[in-house]
Amino acid sequence: MNMNILDIDKFNLDTEWIEQPKLYMRYVEKTADAREELDILKDQLSVARAELSLAIRKSPVKYLGDIKVTEGSIAACFDTNKGLQKLNKAIIEKKHEIEVFAGMLTSLEQRKRGLENLVELHGRSYFAEPRAKGKVGEAITEKRTRSVYRKGVKRREG
Repeated sequence: MNMNILDIDKFNLDTEWIEQPKLYMRYVEKTADAREELDILKDQLSVARAELSLAIRKSPVKYLGDIKVTEGSIAACFDTNKGLQKLNKAIIEKKHEIEVFAGMLTSLEQRKRGLENLVELHGRSYFAEPRAKGKVGEAITEKRTRSVYRKGVKRREG
């Protein structure tokens, strides 16, 4: 099946309904995993900031030169530290990933509503072949019946 997972095959609604909860659950799990990874990254950032703060206070000259140790000067070191910048970037990317997964969950809810509507249309014979009504419909049905009868008689005789 090479279709986009949001596409619905209206001629296989039973299969689509069977797959729908599996698709939804797959993205619930992906979203939860991404949130867990985000929490881990936030913890890593917090620890890295604390370790850098302690290192600055232990060796201020190494990090600040002759600048006085203040919360502002320490914060400036945080903003310029490559390791902290890398963690911040990873956090931003993980938040983006979570938003994409959340959007996919919303899309899967839309897909579910689409399936419900297609089933309703199917129940109302929306996808059925057109049928003639009234005298025209009766004439077509009678002609088909005679044709089938003649073919059956020919087979028995032949």
